[in-house]
Parts: sequence; structure tokens; C-alpha cells
Amino acid sequence: MKESRETVIKIVSLIAAGVLFAVGVLLVCLYDEKKGEESIERRPLTTTAAQSMGTPQESSSAESAAVQYPIDINQATVSELTGVKGIGGITAGRIIDYRSANGEIHDIAELCEIDGVGEELCALIAEYFYVDESDYIRYTEATTAEKTTAAAAKPATTRRASKTTTTKTATSAVTTKRASFPLDINKAELDELMQIDGVGEGTAEKIIALRSRKGKITDMEQLLEIYGIGQDRLDMLCGYLYVSEADYSKASTTTAAASTAPATVTGRATAAATAKATSKTATAPPPTETQTSPAKAEKRRVNINEADAAEIADALQIDNEAAEKIVWLRERIHGYSNILEVLYLEDFDKRYDTEFYNSIKDHIYV
Repeated sequence: MKESRETVIKIVSLIAAGVLFAVGVLLVCLYDEKKGEESIERRPLTTTAAQSMGTPQESSSAESAAVQYPIDINQATVSELTGVKGIGGITAGRIIDYRSANGEIHDIAELCEIDGVGEELCALIAEYFYVDESDYIRYTEATTAEKTTAAAAKPATTRRASKTTTTKTATSAVTTKRASFPLDINKAELDELMQIDGVGEGTAEKIIALRSRKGKITDMEQLLEIYGIGQDRLDMLCGYLYVSEADYSKASTTTAAASTAPATVTGRATAAATAKATSKTATAPPPTETQTSPAKAEKRRVNINEADAAEIADALQIDNEAAEKIVWLRERIHGYSNILEVLYLEDFDKRYDTEFYNSIKDHIYV
């Protein structure tokens, strides 16, 4: 009897121990589960890729609002550059690449060296970025040695780059030998061509490339083969350049024949230019009162966000293909926010470069 009672006690003790163990395990599981829920609740929310892609403008605005402008151009990141209206990803990338290839930027005006960045964009950048006084060297087209000398004796300047107004156009006469116009177009050098009003490095290089391709330029009207040079611009160039009598022969290209006035004019419209280019009088009869250039339509301002291709071509006096490109880019970027975005055309077609933009910028608006 006594043994039976002890057996029962043992069994009850084992059962009780099992129950207590099970309860302990259950409590541990409940505690871990509750702790996990608290961890999830405290985890910060993250933006999904879809959300980020869906609201690029809000994201960009938030980032730009957080940046305290102006900032040092040599320290600016891509996001800080694109935070400024008018600077897209392509332009920001070019600025970063230029900085990497050339070291520190010493003057905001130096950015005019970058494709797609003109004086207007430089002025815009100067409101948001500056060059630190310790890095500042006034921008010129001088050699590296001259820049080093300038760095040793640089004048005291303010930190704000907006105080720096020197541009490539303004300094060319200082850093290169002043050309004596008019010049023989077959002997003019690159820096001499760039001293002509309205002729940048791109146009000067195109003139030299045309000269190399033909061996020599025999008629000023051959310049009409260069994209971006029309009759008005040719007339201006004829005040600075001429073809010598020994080299002259009348241009017979289809482009010249379709785009120029009668043979007696050949682009040198002014009396001064005609006197300097004697080859004209040696090969063609002098102009008479009855020989006049056909009237040219003048450019007029046009809204590139509203006008169709035909209206743009007519207003800007450009070909239909160029006008259609402007409309195509407008649709691709969902409307122009400013006229500087026309510069993006060069990324898709090299013909529509800075020279093309400069030829229409005064007549377009958004």
C-alpha cells in the first residue's frame, strides 16, 4: 500500500514538472513574439523604388531645398548641381567630368569651355556656386605657365563667383595677339578667327576644317556650306575676311547658288569689304543700281512650347528638319522649362550645337 502511494506521488510529480516546463516554454515563445512585433513597429519606413521613380520632381525639390546655396563649385556633387533649375543630368555630368580632367575650377567663367554651357548658363550658375578665394584665378585662355604665374600674384577677390564677370569672349583680346582685319581667309589662324564678333571656337574650327577639306577657299560663298552660317552671317564675315585675287574663283556649288545673291555680290556687301577683296572686281562686273539682293525675311520671336514645327521654322528662318527637332525634344521632355534646354539637342544630333542655339536664342521663349 505504501509502495503504491509512493508510485502515485512520483507520477504526479513528473506530470507537474512536465506542465511547468510546458508553461515555461510557452512564456518564452510569447515573449519572443512580442519583442519581434515591437521591433517591426519601430523600424523606419523606407521609400520603395516604385515610389522614388514615381515622384522624381518631388524628390529633386526636397533635395535642392535641403542644399544651402551658394556652394563651392569644386565641392558640388551631381545632385547639388542638378538641384539648380536649368542644369540637367547631362550638363552636371559634363561639369564633373571637366573638373576631373582639369583639376579645380578656378573661375566660374571657365565653364564656358564645356560643350552646352554658354554665357547665359554661366551667369545662372554664378548665382548658386562660387570659387573659393584660395582657388580663384581669373579665367583666360593663357597657357598653364601663365595660369601658374597668375596664381602666385592673384588679386584679392570676393568669394562669390557672381562678382567674376570675365568670359572667354571678353578675354580673348588680352590673351592672344590682336588680329589686323581684314584677313585672307586662307591664312587666318584659329585665334584670329575667334576675334571676329559672333565667331566662337566651334565656328572657327569649322572654317578651318572646310579650308583643309577643299585645299583652299576660293570664294567666300563657300562658307554657306557650314551649318549655322547663313547669308546674313556671311555678309558679316565678309567685313573681316576675304579671298585673295590669286585664289579667287566663283563658287559653283548647289548650296551657294541656292542661298546667295547674284554673282556680283558674293557676300561682300559693303564698299569697304569690296575694296579689300579686289578679286571680286577682277572676275565679275561691278554691281549696278538694278542689281539688288532679294529681300530677306526677318526672324521673329516664337514660343517653342506652343508653336508647331512650321511656325518655328518660319519665325526663326531655319529649315523644317531643325524645327521638327525642336518640337521632338519638347515632346520628349514634356515641355521646355527654359530656353537653355534646347542645348540638349546636341546630345542627339551634333549639328544642333552651341552655334545653332546662339543663332536662335534671342528669338525663342517659353
